[in-house]
Amino acid sequence: MPDFLKQRPARQAEGETIMTKRIKTNYPNIYKYETKKGTRYQVRRAYVINCVPGEFDKSGFKTMIAARAKLREIEEFIEKEEFGMISNPNITLDEYYQKYKEKRIVRKEWTSDSLSSIDSHYRNHLSNRYGQTPLKKIDRHSYELYLNEMLHDEGLAEESVKTYHHLMCAILNDAVRSGVLERNRLSYVKIRKEGAKPKPKNIDLANYNLFMDKAKEILTKQNYAMLYLTTFGLRRGEIMGLTQKNVVFRPDGTFIRVLLTRTLKRPEGKGTKTPSSERMIALNEDAAAMLEYCIQEARDIKADFGQILNQDDFIFLNTKRGVPYCVTHLNRIMSYVSEESGVKASPHMMRHTFTTQASLAGVNGRALADYLGHKKTSMTEHYTHATEEGSQKVIQIASTRMHG
Repeated sequence: MPDFLKQRPARQAEGETIMTKRIKTNYPNIYKYETKKGTRYQVRRAYVINCVPGEFDKSGFKTMIAARAKLREIEEFIEKEEFGMISNPNITLDEYYQKYKEKRIVRKEWTSDSLSSIDSHYRNHLSNRYGQTPLKKIDRHSYELYLNEMLHDEGLAEESVKTYHHLMCAILNDAVRSGVLERNRLSYVKIRKEGAKPKPKNIDLANYNLFMDKAKEILTKQNYAMLYLTTFGLRRGEIMGLTQKNVVFRPDGTFIRVLLTRTLKRPEGKGTKTPSSERMIALNEDAAAMLEYCIQEARDIKADFGQILNQDDFIFLNTKRGVPYCVTHLNRIMSYVSEESGVKASPHMMRHTFTTQASLAGVNGRALADYLGHKKTSMTEHYTHATEEGSQKVIQIASTRMHG
């Protein structure tokens, strides 16, 4: 609603005359009038901000439904007491970011880890340059120069600069929806580092097989098992957060129950990345045998330290210390194999590779999104939970390419 709360006369809609008579409708604050093109509706809503009265006034709605929708939008802002922010024409980026952040925390859209990361991005790369600038004065030209400065003068990675840009656009788009800005002037800014080649996100099958063969040759059974689980599209934190009770051995197959994940900031584990990330992952026979071995290995390690492996204990333990490996241990394993094999790989690249190969093998987008724990095929909005049967079908199809 870009013209929200502008203290000015109602805009003259196309086809009406200045003296068109307004008639009250059955809905308070909504009026109707006739034009050459038919009936039109007007919304007028008075408000008071800091003891100063004002009025929202807009006409030209073609249907009563549209007029009522606009009125509901206005009422919501009154109820949330956000008019003070909206009526401030000089609100700065820092001021608006605090409001933007508070809304996402209240709606539980950001986890504590996400909040920490986003705050860091904002503080170090947006606030330092634009924090005290009013939103309406952030212009496209100077912003594009700043992006180029980060890319070429500071030498930041293209993907990093894109991350900061997406955050800026998310803030400004929210300001547009809230009526603080008319439009986001930074939309469709192109970010491309001259001479930079996009980093590969997945591995072709020939290099994948080379990498896995070398891993099997040089790694211990425990470390190879961790790496092997990445080939099922699992996230790093989900693998390193596996507990004994979440590995399910049944006559119809072996499953991983994904209920928690570990991060550097939450090494003890936390809930999954999103509700849709809670899912059942079907495994093949090789992975099942590896997990049986790793669970027994964890029991033996615990016994060496005079302890018992409980159902809630993580199963990937440091053999010398008897404690869970750090989540970055998986990256170190893969870096070592990369050096030995000459094939660059990481946990997230394996997830991309699984996605690509599953798609090529014929897994449909919905089933694959469910299996990977995405909210939907585009990773946004509505989600549905994956079923065990669906998980088995995904693995049956994808394994023809990934696991021989």
